[in-house]
Amino acid sequence: MIRHLLLLAAFTLFKKNTFEQVPNYVQLIDSAIRLSGVFIAAQPSKHIRLDITDTSYYKEFLQGVYQYKIETGLLIELINNSINIDASYWADSELKNSIVVKNRNEFIKLKDVIKKFNLVEKEKIKRYRKLINEFNNTSSWDKNIFYFSRPVFDNSKQFAAISYENGHSGFGGGGSVTLFHFTNGVWREIGDITRWKH
Repeated sequence: MIRHLLLLAAFTLFKKNTFEQVPNYVQLIDSAIRLSGVFIAAQPSKHIRLDITDTSYYKEFLQGVYQYKIETGLLIELINNSINIDASYWADSELKNSIVVKNRNEFIKLKDVIKKFNLVEKEKIKRYRKLINEFNNTSSWDKNIFYFSRPVFDNSKQFAAISYENGHSGFGGGGSVTLFHFTNGVWREIGDITRWKH
């Protein structure tokens, strides 16, 4: 029991120190989720869908779609660093602009959302009431929930990759791995390294 607690404490300290070294970490997360829906799964994606054998494809994709030339070494660092990705659950306090969903059967309470977002305007409350009612009344398998991995960084912590997936229904959905670059004090989205549909 003591050994387990020591290992947990060491991991927590390691995680805290790792993210303290990352400049503007909260802004990176906000940038990654800003275009998704409001409902984010508490359980992050447990892996980044990047394969070391596909580095040429990733380079061509970034160059062709985003006119961004990425170095092979940087891609390899991101892929290698993604092997032991942090899979700890998202805390509600980390995702300040999202409703964190613990499981697909969870019933979201409007009063909790009003409190979290400090909603006072009637129009905003009305909008969230509608979103929450739609979510609560949708079959669990068809709820529009978004899944994000925690970021994976290159060794300099100036580049990050985040995996996104839309878990909407058994008939649709898809995702991507998006590349970010820390420049001039902010994280900027470069573009997707790869995309998929299912």
